[in-house]
Amino acid sequence: MTRVKVQNRRKPVVVAVLALLAMLVFIFARPGGVGGTGIDGGGVGGTGIGTNMGTGFIGTIDGFGSIIVNGQHIGYGEDLPVRFNTHTGTTADLKLGQIVQVLATADTSGALQAVNIRVYHAVIGPLEAVDGNIATISSQTVRLPDGFDTAKLGDTLAVSGFWQPDALILATRIDPASAAMTSTAALPNRPFDGQTTILSLSGFVQRDGSETKLYGYPLTNVPHTLSPKRLVTITARPDKTALQIQTLVQEPAPQEPTPPAPLQQPRPIKQDIEEKPTLTVPTQIPVPAPIPEPPTLPEPQPTQPPEGQQTPPAPPTATPERLSTPDAPERAAPQDRTEEPTDAPPSAIERAPTEAQQPERVERVERPERVERPERVERPARPERPERPERPRR
Repeated sequence: MTRVKVQNRRKPVVVAVLALLAMLVFIFARPGGVGGTGIDGGGVGGTGIGTNMGTGFIGTIDGFGSIIVNGQHIGYGEDLPVRFNTHTGTTADLKLGQIVQVLATADTSGALQAVNIRVYHAVIGPLEAVDGNIATISSQTVRLPDGFDTAKLGDTLAVSGFWQPDALILATRIDPASAAMTSTAALPNRPFDGQTTILSLSGFVQRDGSETKLYGYPLTNVPHTLSPKRLVTITARPDKTALQIQTLVQEPAPQEPTPPAPLQQPRPIKQDIEEKPTLTVPTQIPVPAPIPEPPTLPEPQPTQPPEGQQTPPAPPTATPERLSTPDAPERAAPQDRTEEPTDAPPSAIERAPTEAQQPERVERVERPERVERPERVERPARPERPERPERPRR
């Protein structure tokens, strides 16, 4: 009797061990998590979170052949639905420059595969005003991308872009849209919460008191060079309350339009006018002095010979003709100094000193020909003195 009782006690223990083994085999043999979302295999306890959790992306589509977001290639199935602001589309609706939110997991080869994709349009509405590269679309201020000039006022546009802290939208792509699709999408708040082990996010950070946030996540390991005015791309790991930044890249700050410089009144030009001496023009032209008359030679007086001696006859004496002085030229009448009228304005007359009017050049008076001087009259020879007679002796 005692032996039979021992065997009956061992049967429940064996059954319990077998049931536990069967449960373990059942759990590890399933490819999906219990109650899971298809994010990863190996889920436990119905939480839907796999032991190999996914990666979350928010950024711009920079290329295809898969999609390239924040420098990472993410594959996707052609039948994967894509959510938009107001409707659901397909992967054929994806375009360069669109802002997307992508949840991806790694396959057995390590390649990322998209689990879901959402396209964010910051605003969809009519174009109300354009001023340079700033536009107003459905009452929202948008900085237009370079080279955008294909729309006209009243057109409905779908704007892909990042929200800045000052409520300005930095557009990365603008597409025409239907008027029935008007909407405004706010920033996502804490996307992928509890679904990822790593995040790759692009956007503008916001200051909230002493905290710096991105898409509602407080950030740790924030460098002091981080600026709210510059687009950033970070790689971070989430913990219970914040994102721990691992890598950070800041884009150059967008250039603000330079306002035109105010027009300045021209400064008056001051010219120092030097007073130049005024030339004095003589009113009378000097007349050359008359040529003096040549002196008249006195007529020689014949000497009388002594008594008793005859005087030879004197040769005829040539009397020089008196030179006639030519009449002096008439004095040139003084020229009246007259000022010519000018059309120059008074300011010009004040700046330029009055130039003296040069007198007309008077022709030089020809000098009269010099009169030949008469030949000198030869002085008659002195007669020989007669010999003195000898005085008689006494």
